[in-house]
Amino acid sequence: MKEQGQVKDVAQTVSAVRYLARTVGLAMTGATAIGWVVVAGNDIAGAARWLTLGGVAVAGGVLGAAIGGANYRRFVRPMRVLIDQIERLSQGQLAVQADERRAGSLRVLARSLNEMAKTWAELLRRVQESVESVTLSAQTVSACADQTTAGSQRIAAAIQQAAERADGQLQETKRIAAELETMTRAFGQVADQARVTNESATRVTTEAGQGRVWVEEGARHMLAIAASMRASVEKVQALGARSNEIEQIVAVITDIAEQTRLLALNASIEAARAGEAGSGFAVVAREVRKLSEQSAVSAQQIAQLIRDVQRDMHDVTEAMTALAADVETAKVAVEQAGKPYHRIVEWAERVACEAQHIADLVAQLERRSRQLVDAVASLDGTAQTWAQQAQEILAGAQEQLASSEEMLASANALREMAEALRLLIERFQTDEEEKISG
Repeated sequence: MKEQGQVKDVAQTVSAVRYLARTVGLAMTGATAIGWVVVAGNDIAGAARWLTLGGVAVAGGVLGAAIGGANYRRFVRPMRVLIDQIERLSQGQLAVQADERRAGSLRVLARSLNEMAKTWAELLRRVQESVESVTLSAQTVSACADQTTAGSQRIAAAIQQAAERADGQLQETKRIAAELETMTRAFGQVADQARVTNESATRVTTEAGQGRVWVEEGARHMLAIAASMRASVEKVQALGARSNEIEQIVAVITDIAEQTRLLALNASIEAARAGEAGSGFAVVAREVRKLSEQSAVSAQQIAQLIRDVQRDMHDVTEAMTALAADVETAKVAVEQAGKPYHRIVEWAERVACEAQHIADLVAQLERRSRQLVDAVASLDGTAQTWAQQAQEILAGAQEQLASSEEMLASANALREMAEALRLLIERFQTDEEEKISG
């Protein structure tokens, strides 16, 4: 502290010297300017001018030193004291007091700063005491909350385990009840199916005999259809042969028409040679040639139609042949299908007897399963009541646990806030008092 005071005194002395030097410099500069004005106004020359300027400058320096010293003692040095005090306060050094005797004309302001520092220091001491008290209380509450939370967690865990077991038993009971109900419905469905099977077997027995009659009748019809198809194929084949004969006749007609056209052409040539006498014959020859050409065209068209008919008849013949083969196959299948009908009748009668026996047994099982469903339903009601009570107890324990956790969180938050406030207060110095001499 002593070394810091010496350094501070040296710094203040240097500052005072600098202030006086600046003040004297400014005063001498102003006095010199005034001296030049006086010299210029009075026409002073020679050595008298320099003496006048020197005297005015020295007088200005002395006056500046006197005024600067007075200002430094009256304003600058007291202001330094206040500035140092404000800097100490900004650094949190509330125990430091400004020397009011050094404050001069600013003594009232220095006293106000000292009182404010004392007030802040007292306030911070009280806040620190409150923070310590709050910290102790928060630690106590936190410890109690920890114990309460641990106990609540153990209770909640035990109740949760009991509730889970009760819920598991309830779910198992519901599953068993559902399975029994499903089994009962299945028994009912089996009984219904057995009755339906019995009725179906009876109907099958009746319809199987009728089906055998229908199969035999169908076989007879298939035989008739097969005979008709064979006759149709033979007729179509005969038509194909006829169409071949017609095609040959058309070829002969075409040849005759071509020969007629050539004869008509030759006749026209001979008529042209005969001159006027053969003119009438030439007309007849032209007409004959036209008719022969038209006959040739018609014969070609007829030949094309006959070829189309032959192609279609060939397709029809192939289709009818394939159809006849299919009819023959169907006839064989119908004959084979009629053979098992008497066995179907025997099996249907046997199935009807067994289905009736199964229906009786399933009816007994259905009655027993209904009794089991009623017993499990009663057990399900008891388990459900137990599970609901366990859930209510668990809800209360969880609420208590949540309250304990909230209290613990609040206590921890309060303790953290108190610790943060304590660290903030430690930044301020409030124990020892020190005077700022300035």
